[in-house]
Amino acid sequence: RAARDRYDRAFHAYTVLITEGGSGNVIEARDEYAAAYEDLKRIEAAHPEYAR
Repeated sequence: RAARDRYDRAFHAYTVLITEGGSGNVIEARDEYAAAYEDLKRIEAAHPEYAR
């Protein structure tokens, strides 16, 4: 659940930043989003019961 929450937060932060602008570092937001995605996919592969 924590990995999904992290992914959802990172996805939201990144997409808002690139579509609406505002303060924040786009590269850092993208990197966090990518890392959260990779972690989520790794966990889902190891534990398919957690996949949506």
